[in-house]
Amino acid sequence: MDVTNEADRQVTAPIRWFLTMVEPLTSATTHMRRENDMVRWVKKNPTVAAAWFSGVLWQIMATLPEDDPWRRISVRARGDHGEVIERLDPPDSMMGAWLDGVAFGIAADGMDVVPRTVSDDTLDVGLVALAENLPRLAAQALGLAPDDFRDVMAVFMASRSFLAPELYGRELFDMGAAALRWAIWRRRIYVGRADRLPLIVAVAWLRRAELVATGQAMSVEECRFEIHMDRAVTGSWGELRALVSDPPLFVPGSA
Repeated sequence: MDVTNEADRQVTAPIRWFLTMVEPLTSATTHMRRENDMVRWVKKNPTVAAAWFSGVLWQIMATLPEDDPWRRISVRARGDHGEVIERLDPPDSMMGAWLDGVAFGIAADGMDVVPRTVSDDTLDVGLVALAENLPRLAAQALGLAPDDFRDVMAVFMASRSFLAPELYGRELFDMGAAALRWAIWRRRIYVGRADRLPLIVAVAWLRRAELVATGQAMSVEECRFEIHMDRAVTGSWGELRALVSDPPLFVPGSA
């Protein structure tokens, strides 16, 4: 039973919630309580939350193998000062995220390494985490994440200027949680379900997010070193593709 008092729950809200992301056996009651606590934390600390989501997402996505297709998502997005952020030559003038010219963010984008086993993705143990389409803003954040956390943070904060605080906090949580779910799923394909790196990074970024949000110095080079040291455990996308026994129904970018 979750008996932590209210004050402690708010201080540790991101980590307590993140545990429900990486450990599927948490109870529905615990999951719901911790998500509610997390949403309250995000609404109370939106800049810190944007930095935290961005940093954790960056350090997970940046550890994917260099040849993983999810590292070459092209993006056009709006930043928090109205600027247009582009990555890898997005195909048209619209805002969004694309993989080899095809809009990114559906379960088929994971079928290059996890073939569909049943027709309903919500019943497929390998793809159920991707069964809900990735919202456009979350897809943009995921696409930008392999490079750095700063553009990701700018995208997460872009709607803060025109949404009421309550609505912005909810959107930030929903977009951040969706992007993290997809990133964790992709990394687990290489490392396995026992992967501890996402939780380690989530804890480390609690302090880092505070520094970023308050304009203090935060060692990006330390993060890059951690990424470099961890990338060796993920192998390569090509090697993983060769191990897939059944050909996928869809390879990202092949449509």
